[in-house]
Amino acid sequence: MMRVSLGAVRSRKVTQRSSGVDDCIGGQLAALGLNEWQERRIIQAAKLSAQHSRERYVMVRADTAAVSWDEQRKRWVIRLRVGEEVIKRPAPNVARDANDEVLHSTAVRIANDEGYELDPADVTVMR
Repeated sequence: MMRVSLGAVRSRKVTQRSSGVDDCIGGQLAALGLNEWQERRIIQAAKLSAQHSRERYVMVRADTAAVSWDEQRKRWVIRLRVGEEVIKRPAPNVARDANDEVLHSTAVRIANDEGYELDPADVTVMR
């Protein structure tokens, strides 16, 4: 009875793949001793990640933002206006006596976190 090493078969399969992602990751996977199913799952995830990173995302532009102090909750509140929609978000860890520059940058950061592009000139602070 002749024995065939699975390691040799696995490494041959990895090197025969055509994608650059396969070649890059495949050699590393063969050394880990994973089974073929596990290798395919990891390579598929790497391909999706590489494809996802190449896509360009276009951020929606927010029209305006208003920053005001909420007396009841004792924190700053940012209202982003995008067309007819108004999105209200709290500004965590910002002191009541923060200057306008800090509030402008906080509003821009929160807008970016929400997926919107906001110009700092479009931010108004109401004290």
